[in-house]
Order: sequence, then structure tokens, then C-alpha cells
Amino acid sequence: MTEKLKTLMDESADLQFAVPDLDAIVKAGDRSVRRRRLVAGAGGLAAAAVVAGVVIGVSAGGSDRVTDPAAGSDGAVAEWASGAVLHTQAGTIDVGHPVRAYVRTSVGYLVADDDGTVWSVVAGDVRKVGTTSAEHAHLVGDDDAPMGAWVDTTADPVGYVAYDQAHRQNIYLGPDHDGKLVALDAGQLYVQEGRETKVYAVDGPDARLDPPAPGDRLLTWEDGVAVWEDPGGGDEESKYLVGRTEMEPVEIPQVQGELAMLSPDARWLTLDADEPRVYDVQTGAEVTMDVGDRDFATGYGWLDDDTLMMIAGKGGDGAVELLVCQVPSGTCTPDPESAGKLGTFADAVGFALPVGTPLGD
Repeated sequence: MTEKLKTLMDESADLQFAVPDLDAIVKAGDRSVRRRRLVAGAGGLAAAAVVAGVVIGVSAGGSDRVTDPAAGSDGAVAEWASGAVLHTQAGTIDVGHPVRAYVRTSVGYLVADDDGTVWSVVAGDVRKVGTTSAEHAHLVGDDDAPMGAWVDTTADPVGYVAYDQAHRQNIYLGPDHDGKLVALDAGQLYVQEGRETKVYAVDGPDARLDPPAPGDRLLTWEDGVAVWEDPGGGDEESKYLVGRTEMEPVEIPQVQGELAMLSPDARWLTLDADEPRVYDVQTGAEVTMDVGDRDFATGYGWLDDDTLMMIAGKGGDGAVELLVCQVPSGTCTPDPESAGKLGTFADAVGFALPVGTPLGD
């Protein structure tokens, strides 16, 4: 996340979260998907947690809330996790394991817990599928397929592993060469290793180098559209280059954060920054987002082609807020489910967002 968000999170207290023993897992099934298709990859969390002194409960008989995926953006709520509870468009899901990081897939979620154990969550089925770094957990998921990936520390040798939730199968893709997982899209895992981008086909054993790119570092890939960082040089300022490899890229000003996320149809791009940074991929024009008097706000995920989730607030002493915003109108509304439950940036950290990494990383 952004340097400002990292700083706010670093100031947070080291809270311990109690996970009550709830035996009912909410069977979200096809309804625990985002409105555009099925929900795009994400981990899950369990039961009830204490955040800034507030207990977040889950009813043992099922979900507190169910949102019809076809209801339209007016019914949208933000997605987040607390303790071991995943808050989704279809309600709350008890995973039974504290969530450190998570991502969505087309049918469910992948979760890394505090010990680095990776769990697959599909409706009522929760199963251990691997182990990753407990300190630096990082997962990627595919919007359009039941696939997720991570660096598996129990593989021999330690390497990139994908998991197919539909067939309950681990797929070893290759040894880790200190690479950074960037994206999983259309059956291909994109990894940045130094100044090289490697692409691993999930259905094949061999990696290939990506075709010559307009930039130095790949930040994300979605539906054939890539975002590259161009460090510039001399009098040239650093910038981002967005587009398909066969097209002239669109230039977008660089920001200080690490996170770049394309909308599911790859029309809009949100960048990690202290203020909203949303761009039209086709033109490079910035979209104005109305976040009111909040002095911090940044996008962290897409619910559908035009609905962006943001984390926002008014500095370290202000309450953490999640917003649901429409693009390109720029209208944002506070998420009703998380309001008052996330504490402030200065006193609580115990929640996760579906970005694949812990917020403090």
C-alpha cells in the first residue's frame, strides 16, 4: 500500500484477536461472487473479532446480510475481513482461521493466515492447500478462473505454485528466483524477477520471458492490458505506461504507491496513492473522485467494471472508512457494514483487504 497508509498502520496497536468457535460456515456458493461474473479471487476470515474494542458478530445460523449480485451498484457493499471473518457481497463467511492476507477467485477465496498457511475457501469447503511466508505473505488470484497462486515455502525447491479450486489441484510452476508475483490472468502467472518479467503457463511446465515491454517493471495485467513502470532518466520523469503490447501505450503520471489495479474489463485503472488516483486507460485522463473532506483515500479493489472500493480516513486520529465509488461519475458512499468497526489508523490494524498482502507490507 502507499507510504502514508503504511505509516498510519505502523502507528497502530498490536491487537490480539479472539476467534469464537462457530461451526456454521455460510454457504455463499454462486452468490458469494461479485455482480460482474463470479467473485474474483479472495481469501476468507472466520467468526467474530475485536477491532478497536468493537465486537463484530456473525450469526451461527447463516449470514447477517445477503446482497443480490444482480441488485445493481446501489446495493453494493465493500469487501473486507476481520479476525477470521470475510465480509462479502453475499454476506459473512466463517473461515475458521485468522486472515493475514487474501484474494478472490472466480469461485471463492484464497487466504494466508498468521502462520503462512494457505487455505482455499469455496462455499462451505475450507482446506489447507500450501504454505507461504508468514512474514511476507503475498497471494494473487484470477478474476475469471478458479485459480490463485503464491510462493510456496514447502515446495522442493521453493517456488511458484498455483491452485485450481475447481479440481482441488496444486500446480508447481517453477522455482522462485526472488521474484514478485504480479498477476494471474487467463491461465498465466506473471512474475517480476529483477528487470525481467517471466510468464508461467498454468497448464504447462515452462516459463517464458514476456515480449519486449515499454517499461522496466510490470505492475499489473488484466484482460490483455498491462501497466508498466517507466523510470525515465535524464530530464525524463518516471511514469506509468498502460496498454496492450501491440499498441502505443498511454502515459499516466507515477505515484508513490506499489498497488495498481485494473477494472475487470481493463477500462479503468486505480493507483495506490494518498489521494484517489483513477484513470481512463484509453485516454490517460484522470477521473475525479468525490471523497468529501477525507484527507486520505485510495482504491483497493473492484466489485465490477465500474464500482471501486476505497479505504479512506481523516489522518491517524480519524476513523478508518471503506467507500464504494462509481466510475466515471466519481460518486462515493460510505460502506454501511464496516462503519464504526475498523477503529482508527492509530489504534487498530485487525482487518484485511482483498489485495493479497497485509496492509502494513
